[in-house]
Amino acid sequence: MQRLHATAEAAERAFYAAMADADLDRMMALWADDDAAVCNHPGGPRLIGREAILASFRDIFSGGGVRISVAGVHAWRNGDVAVHSLIERIAVDGRGGTETVEVVANTVFVRTGGGWRILEHNEGVS
Repeated sequence: MQRLHATAEAAERAFYAAMADADLDRMMALWADDDAAVCNHPGGPRLIGREAILASFRDIFSGGGVRISVAGVHAWRNGDVAVHSLIERIAVDGRGGTETVEVVANTVFVRTGGGWRILEHNEGVS
């Protein structure tokens, strides 16, 4: 059963929790039931539609959860659309230990009958 998120902020918190837990079902429950959904991971191609987004998160989660903290959140909302721009600090394990990579993330949320959902999520190295 899909959870209803009463606010875009709640949906955003659920996104990062699903990332940390590598929970594909919870992640995909956050996305709009629309093939217009778009996702860009840092350095990756533009993914259009739920199936492409699902495949990308399946691949990402095959390595386990992703530790991300957020900073500098700038949120805008008008009716049934909200846009959040923020900095993601992603913990990456490398040869020299754990490093932090910062990326700029922008997420477009839409309010649906099923609560707030992600329509578009874009990330780029800052």
